[in-house]
Amino acid sequence: APRSDQDVVAAEQEVLEMVLQWMAKHAPDRFNIGVDEVRTLTSGYEHLFRFADFADCPFKLVALLIQEDVVLMREEDVVEGGMKDFGRSSVESQMEDHPTGKRHVLASGLSCFSTNVVKRHMLPMSGIHHPAVPGFQSQLQHAMNRFMTQVTTQGYFRHNYMFQDFDCVLLLDHPWARHVCQEELQSRSHHQAADRSARFSVAAGTGFFKSVRGASDVRREMRLRCEYQTLRRLPKNTNFIVFTIKNYVDALQHLEAEPTAALALSAAIR
Repeated sequence: APRSDQDVVAAEQEVLEMVLQWMAKHAPDRFNIGVDEVRTLTSGYEHLFRFADFADCPFKLVALLIQEDVVLMREEDVVEGGMKDFGRSSVESQMEDHPTGKRHVLASGLSCFSTNVVKRHMLPMSGIHHPAVPGFQSQLQHAMNRFMTQVTTQGYFRHNYMFQDFDCVLLLDHPWARHVCQEELQSRSHHQAADRSARFSVAAGTGFFKSVRGASDVRREMRLRCEYQTLRRLPKNTNFIVFTIKNYVDALQHLEAEPTAALALSAAIR
């Protein structure tokens, strides 16, 4: 049966068309795009995908074409219901959290590396970030709500960073990590049960950094994880904002060869 959320399907299709347009312009040697199909030309990943096979879920095809997480946030009026139940899902709390009268709900997404869109599906920004992001509710919620309502079709970009003690770009506490990162999970099994809200704990036996107990461990064990994120309102389906996340991971010790970057990171931390 066709999906009931046809507005989301239309937004997914628009994102797919944007991806195909970018590929045709910037990577014609890696993708052969026809009227009814797209063929990948990268050695080791040569496939033919027919658009008709993905008509009911265009994001599946997006996931097969790019190594990037993509999320659709639907802008809608704050009303009773219409989203997943969580600690602040009452209409009174929602009105308090959204001074613009609009909320942005995760309506669809494909994510391998950064976040668990299955867990966060149909949650607004307040439910996605609180309590996992310390201080989000008290310091950022209102400002983020105002910002999201002002996102244009020209879009914005931002970066963030965090630290981890493994090389994999996929976060190890995701349920699907066991299918991809078996070796790293065996050596860092504590990630599967780690409390993400306490990820930076330095107490022995807790958090993500059990193997980092002193200054010498930092250089050997720590990795710098950066996310390049973009936000853009869709030109056609204007009540949707597409949010993209590209993840990079590098050993912290590599900053020794990039003193300017090291100083910038030091300033950001302080």
